[in-house]
Order: sequence, then structure tokens, then C-alpha cells
Amino acid sequence: MTARASKTHTQIDTSDLDNTMTKTVMSLEDIEVTVDEFYRDLTNACNESFTSQPAQKTAMTNRSESRWNEELTTMRKRLNALRQRYQRTINNEDLIAQRKAQYLEGKSR
Repeated sequence: MTARASKTHTQIDTSDLDNTMTKTVMSLEDIEVTVDEFYRDLTNACNESFTSQPAQKTAMTNRSESRWNEELTTMRKRLNALRQRYQRTINNEDLIAQRKAQYLEGKSR
């Protein structure tokens, strides 16, 4: 890290920053080295200034509950299907009553 980058932003007078950079660029013969140093210093300053948190793990799709098994999964899917079928039924009171009874019977198991 160069001496320029080791100072904090409060230690450098911002009005003189442009003059300092101009003098540095004009005094050096190889502009590529100066640009590389500036880029490295800028990257280091950004890395120190901006904190980055590790990526959040996505929610687990397959939770491993000790009491959960394939039979419970099948029962849950069947009950959801019965509930959805009951809720979608319209305009037929007999069919609504039949599907409601099926849903409540499946729910009581």
C-alpha cells in the first residue's frame, strides 16, 4: 500500500487531492504503474470501507424432521388436494356437501 492510501480520508485535504494526483502523474514516466497503484489503492479502500456479509443460505427444501416420513408427506398432499377440490367447487350444492365431507373425513385421520 502506498503512503497515499495509508492515510484516512480525514487526513487528506480533499481540495489538494486533485493537485496531488496531477503532480504524481506528471512526475512519473510510466503512467501504467501509477494507474495500477491507484487502482490497487482504490480497491483496498473500498474493501475496507464496504463490509460484505457472506451469502445467506437459502431455506432448506427438505427438512429432516425425525418424525416426518413418506407416509406423512403422502397424507399431507392428499389432504391438500381434498381441500383444494372442496374449495374450487361451485354451483352444485350436492357436490359441495360431498367434497366437504371427504375433506373433513381426510382431515380427521
